[in-house]
Amino acid sequence: LSALADFDDLQDAFSQFQLRWLPVVLLLAFLNYVLRYFKFHYYLRILNISLPHGTAFLVFLSSFVMAITPGKLGEVLKSVFLKDLTGASKSRTAPIVVAERITDLLAFIFMTLIGVSGFIQQRAILYTVLVTFLLILLFCVLIGIRSFSLAMIHLAGRLPLFSRFAPKLLTAYESTYVLITPRRLFWAVVISVPSWSCEVLAFYLVCQALGQAISMGACYFIYSVGTIL
Repeated sequence: LSALADFDDLQDAFSQFQLRWLPVVLLLAFLNYVLRYFKFHYYLRILNISLPHGTAFLVFLSSFVMAITPGKLGEVLKSVFLKDLTGASKSRTAPIVVAERITDLLAFIFMTLIGVSGFIQQRAILYTVLVTFLLILLFCVLIGIRSFSLAMIHLAGRLPLFSRFAPKLLTAYESTYVLITPRRLFWAVVISVPSWSCEVLAFYLVCQALGQAISMGACYFIYSVGTIL
């Protein structure tokens, strides 16, 4: 970025950053993690996994060392820690990360709609958001059809490459099935929207601190679509 955009201009822009906003931005970013922890704890309760809040919060935070992986799926590291602490198998708890990503994406789609009015002309982006929503919906519908999902797992179990993973796939499916029922999806998205809105507000304040007059609605759209992509 420094090479593409003139380094001196970047340095000048950063030098004008109003540092008084930095503590608020950092606090909002941390508040996002705190609120998202409650979704993680909600999923632990659904799977009947008991941990003290302090320990569970540390497990939740420590997995973010792998957040840079595609789709943040490296956060399955949570499952390693949960197995060490509770004995719960990784295949049983790994679907928590899948459910977190699904509900985050649903939250971002909802948040995109908040600021979409000024970006109606960006049809390619809007189509991408729509396709993302339809893929999530299709995934949830297929997971909800037990006969179909169990048949696919049975079929995979008959293939030489996947046969030894079939029991773990079945365990993972059972966890996924109970985590993404419509009611549980709803409550998880209810938690996700305000938590990610903290990040949007932080993004808005960063823009203001850099002297960029960008509306809150535009920040909702830009941040949400950028994350979906």
